[in-house]
Amino acid sequence: MKQYKILIDPIIIEADSVEDAEQQFLSKMEEGDWSRTIHREDDPKIGPRVYWSDPDDALCSGYGRVVSIMDDVVTLEMDSGGEVECYLSELS
Repeated sequence: MKQYKILIDPIIIEADSVEDAEQQFLSKMEEGDWSRTIHREDDPKIGPRVYWSDPDDALCSGYGRVVSIMDDVVTLEMDSGGEVECYLSELS
């Protein structure tokens, strides 16, 4: 059985299913404890280098370091300079 984790920086909720993890998260939200972003265990973490495939004819595709993640939007510090905001689906 695959186990899922939801990362709520700096807290990790461990559960046997996505539904259980979501329920634990929603309970804490109702209590007013957390207002952070949910991430799947296989999503990129802050720090590693990833490859971004620019959907605009690959004009600016390249490697960058993950500096922040908010919902499905990732901010990268590109090796070529500057920052890019992109969707998780554009990373490899």
